[in-house]
Amino acid sequence: MKKKNKFYSSTVDQRTEVVFEDSINSLESLFADGNIILVDKKLKKSVSVFKDSKSLILFLDGAEATKSMTMLTRVLDQIFKNKKIGVNKKTKLVVIGGGTLGDFGGFLSHILKRGLPLIMVPSTWLSAMDSAHGGKNGINFKDIKNQLGTIYSPQKVILVKSLLDQQPIDRTVEGFGEIIKIAYIHSSKFFKQVSKERLSTLDLFSYLPAAIDAKYSVVKKDPFEVKGIRYLLNFGHTIAHVWEAKLNIHHGIAVLLGMYFDFLWASARGYKIEKDIEVFFSSEIVRGVLGLFYNEGLFSLPDSVVAKTLSADKKKENQFVRYVFPDKPGKLKIESVTVDQIVQEYQRQKKMIGSSVERQHSAV
Repeated sequence: MKKKNKFYSSTVDQRTEVVFEDSINSLESLFADGNIILVDKKLKKSVSVFKDSKSLILFLDGAEATKSMTMLTRVLDQIFKNKKIGVNKKTKLVVIGGGTLGDFGGFLSHILKRGLPLIMVPSTWLSAMDSAHGGKNGINFKDIKNQLGTIYSPQKVILVKSLLDQQPIDRTVEGFGEIIKIAYIHSSKFFKQVSKERLSTLDLFSYLPAAIDAKYSVVKKDPFEVKGIRYLLNFGHTIAHVWEAKLNIHHGIAVLLGMYFDFLWASARGYKIEKDIEVFFSSEIVRGVLGLFYNEGLFSLPDSVVAKTLSADKKKENQFVRYVFPDKPGKLKIESVTVDQIVQEYQRQKKMIGSSVERQHSAV
């Protein structure tokens, strides 16, 4: 049964339609309409079915290096010099790719002609359930992540099953990391349901409606991140960004590891979350990821590198980082901690690595 399309309001004046499709052929009209289409170059074969496109198609690298001022200038040059389409306020900017390209394309669409209609077609589970929704975009500045950006919601997000199903199994595990995070933020029922999933039978596409509903339920309360509510979506992300940036661990895996880090720290700080940790640890997929990654290598970074990376975090204000601690499913708390406190906790958990993950868990 085909999933129902749904409209979400990110802000008072920004409304997003989420559309579920089975085949990439559903995108045909976008290629025929004379739009600007940014495509991850890895998907060149996937979009080759649209041979007589009237749109300007630009194939870009989906890597983090694309989110730069240099690439922004290069793409703008190509757009303004092109002879194929005339760019005006009605020209749509379509992004077919993952979260990195979505960040870049979202920023470009907002500044080009003071805002072009934006359509996202996520090609990764992470972008399908998270980054394509809510309007955040950005590019990096001098290798510091997402320092330039806006909040500009897409007019439409099109989720194409055949495109998403092309991803390898490690990307499915990544997607699970983001699903279990939003599940914990949302409710105990959702958290327990996701924790029971097995990798061999996991159907992430079936979870997209619930995950997207859960994200927008947070975003609509604080669309511009001024009340602090939207920061709850950063659960697991603070230390995860360090591991992602310095150890090249994929985002969804880093977030899952960051959740475990935060669970252990919250418990040490007196939060009564032992039962939540048990549910988290009961997941076959969680145990597999922790067994592979939660080891000496994960904690091999010098304190100075951890501190420097944390100091560039967007959640840092003056000497403090707004840190999201788990209290119970559906209820998390934001505390102000110093970078030194995070580094001290990093060192504490590093010392615990001598024991197995199972013994660490049983000691909580």
